[in-house]
Amino acid sequence: MLLHRISADGEFTSKPPADEAYQPDVSRQIENEIPFLRRVVRRWHREQADADDLVQDTLVRALANSHLYEPGSDLRAWLYTIATNRSVMFPGFSEQASARYNAQEGQVFGELGYGMSFGDIAAEPFAGVAWLHLSTDGFTETGGVSALGGASGSDDVGYSTLGARWASNYLMANGMMLMPRASLAWQHAFAALTPTTTLTLRNTGAAFGIWGVPIARDAALIEAGGDLQLSAQTKVGIFYVGQLATNAQDHSVKGNFTWRF
Repeated sequence: MLLHRISADGEFTSKPPADEAYQPDVSRQIENEIPFLRRVVRRWHREQADADDLVQDTLVRALANSHLYEPGSDLRAWLYTIATNRSVMFPGFSEQASARYNAQEGQVFGELGYGMSFGDIAAEPFAGVAWLHLSTDGFTETGGVSALGGASGSDDVGYSTLGARWASNYLMANGMMLMPRASLAWQHAFAALTPTTTLTLRNTGAAFGIWGVPIARDAALIEAGGDLQLSAQTKVGIFYVGQLATNAQDHSVKGNFTWRF
């Protein structure tokens, strides 16, 4: 649900632009599921670096085998299967373990904003809330003495967000239009922040608990960038997206090129 937002051209609108309904190809769909993968794998790794490595490995294998994905089927289940195939290796021992099981995610969110204009600058203070639920089925791995078993489980986390967006349009001397945009917000997470689960070694029956990567209680959300309208049909853009917390940071840069015909 989106009650108010700044569109790409700096104008305020009460609904998403039409191009947001565009169905991307498989590679773009896989990219869009990165947040889902991060939420899933953080249950399995205590260290952020280990969780990031598994996400990266899953993405590399998914993109390399994207031709095997059947369009219209459950992409998240396909990615989940890739992520749950693991290799166990140390000197004198090597084994491949795997499991097939499902995960379900539900999300409810809402946002309220108020659009204002200051000359050529459009501004929008906003506040939002979100609630995420992730549940996973129990599983039993195959693969030998290192195979594990796990019970079903679920995690819930809520977020509140308070911030503001800015956008503007600048007509350049050569006739091109520059459209800078920026957003700054504070995000607060509540409920259980550290995921936990219990696993069992199938060979011995010994059970042990593991703790995943904790979610930051408070974080700054930063977005900055803009679009350059080269002509009526073409547009390029670049954006920085960052999430900054006391003990963790996430940075990304995205670029796009649009050609309408």
